[in-house]
Amino acid sequence: MTGISAKTVLVFCALLALSCVVTSCSNSVYAHGGGFQLSKRATAGPYNLTIGTIPDPPTVGEAILILEVTDPDTNQRIQGLNVTIVPRGPESQDGTPENLYGIADSYDPTLYETRAELPSAGPWTFDVMVDGLPGSGEAQFSYDVKRVNPIGGIVTLLTLLAFLAVIGLSMRAFLKERNKGRRVRRRKA
Repeated sequence: MTGISAKTVLVFCALLALSCVVTSCSNSVYAHGGGFQLSKRATAGPYNLTIGTIPDPPTVGEAILILEVTDPDTNQRIQGLNVTIVPRGPESQDGTPENLYGIADSYDPTLYETRAELPSAGPWTFDVMVDGLPGSGEAQFSYDVKRVNPIGGIVTLLTLLAFLAVIGLSMRAFLKERNKGRRVRRRKA
């Protein structure tokens, strides 16, 4: 019976750890790589609006709102508009939220983005007002903001630590076997 090489054990452990990491954070693995997806649509005056968030769906804390404004006839994106977004949180929230202003995205100037602080969980609405040469329009988008569950992050951290421990022990065994072979060759020479 032949023994299993250290290389085989190392590959097996790497695949096992990778599958554990993917499984533990499966609730946050998306086909679009965790980026953004413009998923909600509305008509606002002479414009078609499509909005997306990062993270998607939004969670308590900071969220990035990304807005695409298109012409309904040509479906072409429109640039150079004034975009104002008014966030409205759950009724129990104190204070009036500040207006947010959409600015051209640095990577794609045909998209408008802004950062919103979402301090509480619950139903949030975003009133989007767009103003430009073709006219002005307003639309409302709703999101159910949730609290982040820390269990997924803890499981991922523990999996990563276990993976590093297995890799370290495997490398130690591999190097020990390799050095043992060198010692035997030196003695024979």
